Amino acid sequence: MHDGIFKSTIPSSKSREDRSGDGDNTCKRISLNRRRWINVAMAFSKTKTVLLAIAIAIILSLFVGYSINTLFHEPKYEDFCNSTEDPLRMEKPASSDHSLVTQASCEEDGGKWNAYRGQVEEQYMEKYVCDPEAAESGKVTLNCIINTTALPRGYCDFDYYCREDFESAQESHGRLVFILSGIVGLIAIVIGGLILRVEAVGSGIMGGGILAVIYGTLRYWGNLPDYARVIILGIVLAVLIWMGYRKLQK
Repeated sequence: MHDGIFKSTIPSSKSREDRSGDGDNTCKRISLNRRRWINVAMAFSKTKTVLLAIAIAIILSLFVGYSINTLFHEPKYEDFCNSTEDPLRMEKPASSDHSLVTQASCEEDGGKWNAYRGQVEEQYMEKYVCDPEAAESGKVTLNCIINTTALPRGYCDFDYYCREDFESAQESHGRLVFILSGIVGLIAIVIGGLILRVEAVGSGIMGGGILAVIYGTLRYWGNLPDYARVIILGIVLAVLIWMGYRKLQK
């Protein structure tokens, strides 16, 4: 009887092994859960870093663009050409009888005369001119005649010269935006890529500089000759590759 009691109080070696195995499994589960939470936290931190960098890049590029346009106002068409009517009209805008524009009157009003090409036959415009006669029994009789006028062999572009001035001013403004945004963008790329140590801020400043360079280039891209486009793209590519090597070496 005592032997039975003594045996029942001593744990078997198998039960000890089971407990040890359960403890190991519990530790493994805790370790896996901790790793999962750590991975989730790291992914969330990277997402915040990327979002912050994107926000800084967009805001910086907008700041550069609006700052340049605030300091140097972009020319507007209405500041050069005050005409609110069709600039290619055939009739005088201030004429009460709507007489047709001729080459002499066009040039006198500051427009450019453009002759039609390939027109051989004379063209005419017919208008009915009616004068009321005496009314009898409440009825009015109209006396109408057909007025035939030869059409001019061309048309007048009243806004030609003011439009040239506007396009010239627009080109000068685009060139200024291209130069300033390029300089500011390259400085931002160097500062964000090589100087700033905070990853989110540095990446955002560098991205904003790249967007500023792209913005300025697009504003003046149509006026650049082909060789200038190749040179600009080559310079930007060389700077980005050089900065990439510097970042990887660190």
